[in-house]
Amino acid sequence: MKELKEGQNLRKNPDEKTYSELGKEWGTKGKQGLVASSLTGEDANMSAKNLKDAEYFMSLAIEEAKKAEEIGEVPIGAVVVYQGKVIGRGHNKRESSYLATSHAELLAINEANKNLNAWRLTDCDLYVTLEPCPMCSGAIILSRLRHVYFGARDEKAGCCGSLMNLLADQRFNHQVPLTEGICQEQCQQLLSNFFKTLRQRQQKLKKARQVTKRWLGNFK
Repeated sequence: MKELKEGQNLRKNPDEKTYSELGKEWGTKGKQGLVASSLTGEDANMSAKNLKDAEYFMSLAIEEAKKAEEIGEVPIGAVVVYQGKVIGRGHNKRESSYLATSHAELLAINEANKNLNAWRLTDCDLYVTLEPCPMCSGAIILSRLRHVYFGARDEKAGCCGSLMNLLADQRFNHQVPLTEGICQEQCQQLLSNFFKTLRQRQQKLKKARQVTKRWLGNFK
């Protein structure tokens, strides 16, 4: 795991650069953060035991992601860990709940808050199968999580290194170290299989509609 250099405040004056420009800069420079790291590089800082623990907790997040898949949701899962124990679990429920905020990370954070009777999660770590979006990144900062581990990158909406790294923005009063690439292949495969199956189902429905339309046309 290769540790990157400490992120710097890219904008002292708010008028110097737009958020779009910052996003592009963060995207080209890669992950920025207090301790932003990737398992795709040489692992110099994570011991074998810590890596094994991270993979174990990510496997629990993957279990949550599979629960989402079972109910037709995009398979994303998350767990919050405190002192070696899971105190918050969540899987994507956006479609079934009709709530835009029903992301796996938020549900896991909410459950952890209730179990600790506290909104601060300063000694807790979050494990999530997909890189958090802007909304979830904001919740991670506001809940004061200690560390974030994620499996696969989200190149279209990820805000922990892909589009930008909100968790490392020095303008916020809390920064969150992150580690990516835990069980990366499994997390990516879950998503790939889900969308492949979804596309196949949509194609079959399209063909069925075309056949029905032709069949009804014969009676005109």
